[in-house]
Amino acid sequence: MSARRGSPDPHFDPWDPAYVANPYPVYDRLRRERPVHDSPLGFWMITRYDDVMSLLRDERGSRELWRHNEAYLRSHAAAGPEWDRFICNQVQFLDPPAHTRQRTLVSKAFTPRAIEGRRGVVQATVEQLLADVAPSGRMDVVADLARPLPYRVICDLLGLPAADPRIESGWITAIVRGLSTIVTDDDMRAASQALQRVTQFVIEVIDEHRSVPEEDLLTALIAAEEQGDRLRDEELVSLVINLFVGGSETTMNLIGSGVYSLLCHPAQMATLQADPAGMRNAVEELLRFEPPAQFQSRTTLTDIEVRDVTVPAGRTLFLCLAAANRDPQRWDRPNELDVGRQDLQHLAFGYGIHHCLGASLARLETQVAVGAALGLPELALATDEPAWGGAAAISQRGLQSLPVTFGAH
Repeated sequence: MSARRGSPDPHFDPWDPAYVANPYPVYDRLRRERPVHDSPLGFWMITRYDDVMSLLRDERGSRELWRHNEAYLRSHAAAGPEWDRFICNQVQFLDPPAHTRQRTLVSKAFTPRAIEGRRGVVQATVEQLLADVAPSGRMDVVADLARPLPYRVICDLLGLPAADPRIESGWITAIVRGLSTIVTDDDMRAASQALQRVTQFVIEVIDEHRSVPEEDLLTALIAAEEQGDRLRDEELVSLVINLFVGGSETTMNLIGSGVYSLLCHPAQMATLQADPAGMRNAVEELLRFEPPAQFQSRTTLTDIEVRDVTVPAGRTLFLCLAAANRDPQRWDRPNELDVGRQDLQHLAFGYGIHHCLGASLARLETQVAVGAALGLPELALATDEPAWGGAAAISQRGLQSLPVTFGAH
């Protein structure tokens, strides 16, 4: 949907500064009063845990908005045909059997065991980033740690040159904005321009890898074969861009908000500082408490009944992962952060066949980065009100910056 079109929604205004700063009171109210909410902004918003989980795996809800949803096509038209080709080859926006085929070809590189083998790279990168800021006793957690870490790690994994002068820092932000369901024409024009640039870069790097194969994921994807199948050129380019972009933004937001959440809950932070082995479980609670992806979208292929309300075919579903993750019918004290909480089947990475492919990598990077940040002596906030927003404030929740001090400051 195009931003600011249609009638205002008195129950859900994603441009309200109060919502951007803290969306959870809005989600709490919608869960109680309008759990199946037909927004005049042009979508149906689903907020209760059981409903969101059920619809995430319901085959009557399609991820191929570009194929089935006229409103989505109109709102993204400003991007042009290059964007259309990109989206229709994106594994995250495909239904079976096309989704199954692409995911099978790439999933072996993202198993928990394969990702655990990269812990040393992640650890070394975090240590270097913190060493760079150590003399000053100050850092911006987002700019100095959360943004560069996942970017460098995904570049290392794919075999992309992280310091390549062909890469511009604004590309990822622009493309992430374009991937949001609610966008402006300006968003889409900027996303299209960034996509053209990054596509040319990825094509050049693929050609380089074909000429001189390396021991990296990109070389493996070029040679990927499963039962005689392999990725077509346009699929390969789209997949690499997806991993390049998706492997950076979401984890950046998770690390930044994770450090902030713990600084705002000093007793929970002290618990982890006293027992760093609890970080693995703590990351799951941080994902539940402050998920970077606020929504996943579906298009209804047929009429679907949710809580005795019929959602017509051809409509957009906004499945609110963040609201579901704080459903009091699912968890006790849902609005409290508890790093020792058990039974954490949260929906931060989605559920079912479209569960986030890079979830294991995001978890590993967050465990290492947040753990290292908590190990800094006398870590403290250097601002009263950090700015929320990020690249796509409606679909993604993240901090624009998070200044902190540590050591003898």
